Amino acid sequence: LFQFQTSPPGAGVIAPSPETARVTVEEEDGEVRLLVARAQGLLGRVTVGYRTTPFMASSPEDYEDTEGILDFLPGERLKFITVTIVDNLAPELDKSFRVELFNPDGGVDQFLRSEGSGSGESDSDLLLPAYHRATLGVAAHITVTIAASDDAHGVFQFSPDSLAVNGTEPEDGRSAVLLQVDRSFGDLSNVTVYWEAEPSAAGAELLSSSGS
Repeated sequence: LFQFQTSPPGAGVIAPSPETARVTVEEEDGEVRLLVARAQGLLGRVTVGYRTTPFMASSPEDYEDTEGILDFLPGERLKFITVTIVDNLAPELDKSFRVELFNPDGGVDQFLRSEGSGSGESDSDLLLPAYHRATLGVAAHITVTIAASDDAHGVFQFSPDSLAVNGTEPEDGRSAVLLQVDRSFGDLSNVTVYWEAEPSAAGAELLSSSGS
């Protein structure tokens, strides 16, 4: 039974996964290595195909398409699939694509012992052939999420003119200073930035010391 694993399994027989697999990578990683496991039985030589399929991410802008065949020898449990991730300079939100397994093939012949024919002509047992084929598990596909990159949500800082501002304290009433916050790089989502002001050593009284 073929399935994706998000972490290396322990020694011994690998149990079937009860759910689909997901993994998150950074664009800067350049590639993702996906672990394919042969769960349960390890008898015989078996093969399985794999291929990438687009979802929110697409090829060749976000990743490079890949496909092939994994060949497991008797007793072999694990193989890796490597997918290239494209690192570009454009700010981007989370994107995902899938890698799926398909067309499992191979297995092992076994002979099952049955009772006699019932004809009375012979008391010997019959050996009936049975072929156990490789199959796909629940986790036969994996969703790969490429995390938001290149400051997709923006970088916030005071403008150069707001780094040092002089204010005056009126004899009565109140006054205000205007500070400009700039957002650079990505602006692909709604972002709330909180601010907090600290009173100076001179003991100036602030009517508002925090906000968003």
